[in-house]
Amino acid sequence: MSWSRLAIPMAVGYGAQKVTAMLINKFRERKKEKTRKLLECKINEAFQELKGKMKALQEYLQKLQECRQKEHQLLRAYLEENQGKEGNLARVLLSRMENGVQTLSQRIQTLQNDVQEWPETTKYELELLRADLEMNQGKKEEEISRALVSRMTWKFQQLFQRIGSLEKDLQKLLKSSQHEFQLLRAGQK
Repeated sequence: MSWSRLAIPMAVGYGAQKVTAMLINKFRERKKEKTRKLLECKINEAFQELKGKMKALQEYLQKLQECRQKEHQLLRAYLEENQGKEGNLARVLLSRMENGVQTLSQRIQTLQNDVQEWPETTKYELELLRADLEMNQGKKEEEISRALVSRMTWKFQQLFQRIGSLEKDLQKLLKSSQHEFQLLRAGQK
């Protein structure tokens, strides 16, 4: 068999291999893009939900601060009328409420910043995870997609739990300050 007879089938075979590799790469890139768009959509949906929860939390804090201002004015008036033991109790109550509101305000601000940064930091972490799964573990796109969605969901749930914890703490502070204020007023009568 002559060299020319082998060269043509080899060239065709080599070209077919290149075309096949190119098609496989295109297919992988489409799957990767589909996963990226899915994650981006899920991140945007989750971000909107987080922003809604943060807005509710901010409104609750505003309500607490308005309530606190009213109680603050009433306690100041009470302090002017009463010195002694009950006046000291009112000062302690006022101070405790101020510290509680300040602490919760700082926690809410920190959480607000984390929520604002969440989409970008999540996208970045998911890119790193994707690279690790592709390079080190040789995962298929379906497995990578599941792992990325799982990680994004986990990160979302962490923030959601922090929001829930803050909501509970705000409610607890509001209820306890209202209860203590009612006890102080009952002792005044």
